[in-house]
Amino acid sequence: IGRSETPVRRLVERAGTMVLAKKPVVCFSLVISPRGLHGVFHGDPVESHRAAARLSRDVNVVWTDRRYKRIVAQCPTKYDELWTGGKLAYKTQEVVQKGGQIVLHAPHLDLIAPQHPEVEKIGYHCLDYFTGQWERFKNTERSSLAHSTHVSGPGVYEKGVETLRARRVLASKVSPEHCASINLDYLPPESIDFTTHQPFG
Repeated sequence: IGRSETPVRRLVERAGTMVLAKKPVVCFSLVISPRGLHGVFHGDPVESHRAAARLSRDVNVVWTDRRYKRIVAQCPTKYDELWTGGKLAYKTQEVVQKGGQIVLHAPHLDLIAPQHPEVEKIGYHCLDYFTGQWERFKNTERSSLAHSTHVSGPGVYEKGVETLRARRVLASKVSPEHCASINLDYLPPESIDFTTHQPFG
C-alpha cells in the first residue's frame, strides 16, 4: 500500500531468492487502477515488483496533508464477506486520527468469515489484546488472529482494557448485535450519503 519495504515483503523476497537459486524466473508486475492499465514491468521478481510499486504509489495512493476523524471506505461487491473486505480497514488506517473511525461501507455484505469460524469467536482486536492474553488464544488458528489484528489495526491492551487507535464501523447487512459481539461498531448503510460527501476520484 505505497510501500515496498515491509517485513512481509522482505519475507516474500527472501523466499523468491530461494526459488531463483534453483531456476530462472521472470516476473510480470502490472499496475492497474479503476482507470485501466498504467504499466507492466518484467524481469527479476524483486526488481519487477519494486518498479511496479513505485508507479502504483503515484497512481493508486491518495496523499493528504492531514489525518481525518472519519474515513468511509466503499467495499466492492466482489467482496461478499469481511475476510476479504477487511482490507478496507488496513488500506485506510494511515489517514485516520487517533480516536477516529473507519467506516466499512458494504451494504451488500452479510457474512463475516464463513471459511474461518474462529473469527466469530475471537472478534476483532489489536495485537496487544491477543499477546496480553496468550494462554487464552495460543491455540487459535494463526490466520484468524492475523485477520483480526489487520482489520482492528493498532491499539493497546493495558490492565484488562483494550483501546484501539481508531474504531472500525461496519455499515452492512450484519446486525448491530452481531457487530457488537465481534467488537465492531454498527452504522446503517443508508445513513451514508455519497451525493453529499464524494469519495476521492
